[in-house]
Amino acid sequence: MSYDRYVAICHPSCYVNLMSKEICISLAAAVWAVGTINSLVHTLLMLSLDFCGPSHIQHFFCDIPPVLALSYSSTYLNEIMIFMTDIFLALGSFLVTTVSYSFIIIAILKIQSFKGKQRAFSTCSSHVVMVSL
Repeated sequence: MSYDRYVAICHPSCYVNLMSKEICISLAAAVWAVGTINSLVHTLLMLSLDFCGPSHIQHFFCDIPPVLALSYSSTYLNEIMIFMTDIFLALGSFLVTTVSYSFIIIAILKIQSFKGKQRAFSTCSSHVVMVSL
């Protein structure tokens, strides 16, 4: 979404070429691939753990930390991978969004007319609010 807003505001004349159907599909596929690989790594690491005893989890979702609590084998590698992927994915998303909106704000501030600035800010304001929340 932030890439879409970046292209719409910073390169409006090239929007059709830079946000083609192929680019949108590629961006969506990349996000799905990262999520799938992340889930696959955690699932494969879970398969190496030993479980016995109670198998009831007091959570609405079967999330990784509650499942790790049921294991009687060492979960050190799993916990390190959770920590690393959380940092990598959260920081990566945050940095991409921050950099793209930095370019957007710089481009908006270069617009001479107040009406143009207002229109550009209204284009991306809903996404900025969602990212802020």
